Amino acid sequence: MGNSIDSLPDDLLISIVSFLPVKEAATTCTVAKRWQNLWMFSRVLEFDGSKMAPKFENGNRISVEREKEIFVNCVNRVLDLHLSETIDEFNLALQLYSPNLNHNHYRSVIDRWILFALRKKVRKLKLDFNPNLNYLFRLGLDAYAFPNIAHDFSSALLDQSALVSLVSLSLTRVSTSGEIVGFFISNCPFLQVLHLKHVCGLGSLSPRSPAIRLRSLVIFDCKDIASIEICSPSLVSFEFTILNSSTYATLVLNGVSSLIHLNLRANDPGIISRWLMDISGCLSRLETLILVTFMPQHVEVPLLFPDLPRLQKLHLHVETLDTQSLLCFVRLINSAPLLHSFKLVLDHGTQRRQARRLHNQEKLQCLKVFAVEGFSSTAVAMEMLLYVLENAASLEKMIIDGKVIVGEEVELLKAQLADSPSCAQDIINSLMMLLLRKRKRRKSSLLKLL
Repeated sequence: MGNSIDSLPDDLLISIVSFLPVKEAATTCTVAKRWQNLWMFSRVLEFDGSKMAPKFENGNRISVEREKEIFVNCVNRVLDLHLSETIDEFNLALQLYSPNLNHNHYRSVIDRWILFALRKKVRKLKLDFNPNLNYLFRLGLDAYAFPNIAHDFSSALLDQSALVSLVSLSLTRVSTSGEIVGFFISNCPFLQVLHLKHVCGLGSLSPRSPAIRLRSLVIFDCKDIASIEICSPSLVSFEFTILNSSTYATLVLNGVSSLIHLNLRANDPGIISRWLMDISGCLSRLETLILVTFMPQHVEVPLLFPDLPRLQKLHLHVETLDTQSLLCFVRLINSAPLLHSFKLVLDHGTQRRQARRLHNQEKLQCLKVFAVEGFSSTAVAMEMLLYVLENAASLEKMIIDGKVIVGEEVELLKAQLADSPSCAQDIINSLMMLLLRKRKRRKSSLLKLL
């Protein structure tokens, strides 16, 4: 086995070593003399300082501050010894906050690490600070300021051609501006993935140049974001989430003709409706749509939804009280003539009312699978279920809290609904009895296994 490994070329051995975490990669120097320097050519550098906590060594307590100093020295040592001209990935996760230490001391150090990665023509750059301390970020504390590459680094330190190699940029819990992010978009012609999570200070994101090759864009819970205007003809997947915001963030997508997956989250379904209408010209090829929202006590205006001619999968996650209704989303379902799978996830209260019915709705000709999580016999859940049963002509399967209802069981419920369309309670009772039998059957099967 040893001889067969020794016969491999250095490039292949370096690729193997690159799959290992940095500490483990460094230990390969003891394998044989030929391996002594291979780890220094590793093309994947991953440093995880996200789980620092006081610990004891030889009976002495080592503080988080001391742990952080050890971590920084370790990273510096690895970078000083690194010999490869390029790297594929640079991943850094660091618990930057400490109750007794201002992290400004580390800003210049982290800036140098980022400069190192860019000078090595890094392909994938991922930074995540304070991963275990989200609540501090929400208080606006200790957000690391991502450097302004265009101004902070002189041309003598960084040649802009270094940015040409970047294909993926992921920033989590940092402070930066829309101008800085736009600089990366405009100067990284091969950028395919841009993920911004819990970023503060973005303001408006409006890059001067089109993101020609950008395929995946995620903007998740970014504080202070006011607007997005981006031209990206290759964009395939887009996720946009705004939490706990009372202002409307403008969304403009230009030249987007390849969008297949879309994920929108906001506290008000009216905001989601407006976003969908604003980007309606980009949705002709959309296949998967995920919406997450909270239903207000009253929906002020009817929700409008654009035509979704190719939509096949709809995932609707709603937090609601049972005094409210989800039938306002029927127009969305009807806008997707090829809808094949509809999953409804409910977080709701326990207030009770009678389920309402919608009559003379458009038939859902292609819907075959309907799934519900968080189901109960409350009206908000039953209304949507009755609507699907009545209008999904091709329905083959229902999955309710993991319990599968197929074939004759579905047809029985649909037939019962057709025979007594005015008595929704009979359908509810039949369904609950069916679920109860499945629960008992599953419990019996588990007991036999035991």
